[in-house]
Amino acid sequence: GKDVAVMEQLLQETLDTEQRKRELSGRDDDDEGGFRKTLANLNQTRKSLIALVGFDGDLLVPSFAFLLLGALMVSIIPHYYSQCITCVASNEISRGKVVESIVGLAVATILSALFTGFRGSLFWIAGSRANYNVRVKLHRNLLLQEATFFDSTETGILLSRLNNDVNKIGMVISFHVNVVLRQLAQFIFGAVYLVRVSGLLATYAFLGIGVVAIVSALYGAFARDLAERVQNTFADATAVAETSFTMSETVRAFDGVPSESLKYE
Repeated sequence: GKDVAVMEQLLQETLDTEQRKRELSGRDDDDEGGFRKTLANLNQTRKSLIALVGFDGDLLVPSFAFLLLGALMVSIIPHYYSQCITCVASNEISRGKVVESIVGLAVATILSALFTGFRGSLFWIAGSRANYNVRVKLHRNLLLQEATFFDSTETGILLSRLNNDVNKIGMVISFHVNVVLRQLAQFIFGAVYLVRVSGLLATYAFLGIGVVAIVSALYGAFARDLAERVQNTFADATAVAETSFTMSETVRAFDGVPSESLKYE
C-alpha cells in the first residue's frame, strides 16, 4: 500500500511539473506573440499614417537628413567642451590645442543650430501638409456618408473632429515625431561615444535609461487615454454649443440659457 501511495505521489508530481512547463511555455509563446503583434501594429500604424497624410520623399529625405546631422553635432559638442576644460585645467597644453578646441566647439555649435533650425522648419511644413491633407480627406469622406449618418451624428461633433482632431494629428507630426526621432538619434550617437569613453559608465547610464523607458511607457499610455477623453469632451462641447447657437431664439424664449450653459460646462 505504501509503495502504491509513493508511486501515485511521484506520478502526480511529474504531471504537475509537466503542467507547469506547458504553462511557462505557453506564456513565453504568448509574450513573443504579443511582442510581434505590437511590432506589427506599429508598422501598420506607420503605413496608415504615411498613406493618410500623403508624405513624399522630397520632404522626408531632407527632414531625416537634417535630423541626423543635427543630432550628430549635438553629440559632438560635449567632446569639445571636455577638451576646452582640459586645456584650461592643464598648463602643459599648447596654444594651438586651445584654439583647435575652441574652434571645434564653435563650429559644432553653429552647425547644430543650423541643422536644428532646418529640421524644425521641415517638420513644421510636414505637419502643416499633414493637417491639410487629413482635413481634406476627412471632409470628402464625411460628404460621402449616407443621410442616416448625419441624422445620428450631431454637426458639432463632426466640426470638432474636422478641426480639433485634425490639428492634433498635425501636432503629432510636427512636434512629437520630431522630438522622438531627435532623441533617438542623439541617444544612438551619445551611446556610441559613451561606450568608447567608459564601458562601466555606459552600463550605469543604460540602466538608468531602462528605468526612464518604463516610466515613459506608463506615462505614454496615460497620456493617450487622457488625450482621447479630452478630444471626446471637446467634440461633445462643440455639439452643445453649435445646437444652442442654432436654436438661440428658442433657447431664450423658453428660458433655457442656464440649462444650455450647464450642458456646455
